[in-house]
Amino acid sequence: MRSLINILMFLFVLSLNAQNAMEEKLPYFEIPKYTESYTANSVVARMIDGLGFRYYYHRRFAY
Repeated sequence: MRSLINILMFLFVLSLNAQNAMEEKLPYFEIPKYTESYTANSVVARMIDGLGFRYYYHRRFAY
């Protein structure tokens, strides 16, 4: 019985930490500025930035 209470308390604290983590600022709250030159690396980096930006707003407004 005591171990069940400990597990429930642990899960409760874990859920509180998860809620606090959602309030922290994620790295893609805005898309960075364009680069001056277009290379394969800059295009891929820009695509990753766009995906991160969309993920940020999905996580922010989905709940």
